[in-house]
Amino acid sequence: MFVKPVVAVMNDTESPTVYELSTVPFPIPIKGVFFSKIIDFWQGEKFRTINNTFFYDKTNDLGSQRMRVVVLEHTPAVFKSAPSVEATWNTRLSEANLSAQISTQTHRVNFYYGLEIELLKAISKAMHFQMDFYETADAEIERWGTLRDNETLTGLLKEMHEGRADFAVADLHHTEYNLGFMDLTIPYNTECLTFLTPEALSDNSWKTLILPFNGEMWAGVLLSLLSVGFVFYAFSNTAKSIATSEHWSKEDSPESGYQMQLSDFSQTSSNPRKKPS
Repeated sequence: MFVKPVVAVMNDTESPTVYELSTVPFPIPIKGVFFSKIIDFWQGEKFRTINNTFFYDKTNDLGSQRMRVVVLEHTPAVFKSAPSVEATWNTRLSEANLSAQISTQTHRVNFYYGLEIELLKAISKAMHFQMDFYETADAEIERWGTLRDNETLTGLLKEMHEGRADFAVADLHHTEYNLGFMDLTIPYNTECLTFLTPEALSDNSWKTLILPFNGEMWAGVLLSLLSVGFVFYAFSNTAKSIATSEHWSKEDSPESGYQMQLSDFSQTSSNPRKKPS
C-alpha cells in the first residue's frame, strides 16, 4: 500500500490534507512502466468512498492470468510424454496484390502429467489461472540446480530465484536449502526412504567380519596391532630400565655413603662395647 499526501487549496485557504491510497495492480503483471492502482482517498479523518473493501483476498480469482510453471521430470511427481508436433497458421496480406498468403510453422510440444501436475491443475481451477509448462535449457544436466562457487545458480533453482517462473513442479523436498531460494507449500506427502539387499544364498555368517575388508586392509590392521604392541613393550622396558638406573645412582652417590657412616656411628655410640674384666 502506498500513501501519498495531496494538498488541495480552495478560496486561498488550505483545506485538510488529502491522502491518496494506492497499491500494486495485482494480479495484473507489471510490464514496462509501473502504474499504481488508486484505491481511495483519505481526508478529514474519513474515506471518500464508503464501504470499500481494501484488503480483500485477490488470490480467489486471478482473472485467467497465464502462469509460467517450470517442471522437472521425476517419478512420481512429473512424467513427460513423447513430444508432439503442433502446427501454427500464420496469415499475411501481400501489399502488391492484396492477396492473403498462408504459411504454417511447426514446433514440438511436450506433454507433462503426474501427481504434482494434477495437484496444480486443481489449484488452477480454484484460483482461475492458466499454466504454461516448460523445462530449463540445462534440465538434463543440472536437474534441480546448484549454487556454484561464484554465487551463481543453475537449473530449476535459478528460474525460481530470478523470478522467471511462478511455480516449480519437480518433487521438491521441504529443506532449508530449498527455502533459501523459494517459498515452499505445506508438505503434502511424507516418505520413509529405505533400500533392499539380496538375501545370501549360502550360510556365510562366519565371514561377516572378513568380507567387508580386502586382504590389504586386513594386512594393515594386523601390522598396526603388532606395531602398537611392540611400541608399548619398548616403552615399558625403557621405563623400567630408567627406574633401575636412578635407584642405583642414588645408592652410589657420596651423600648416601655419608648417611650410612652417620648411621653406623650412631649405632656404635648407642651400643658401646663392654670393657674386658
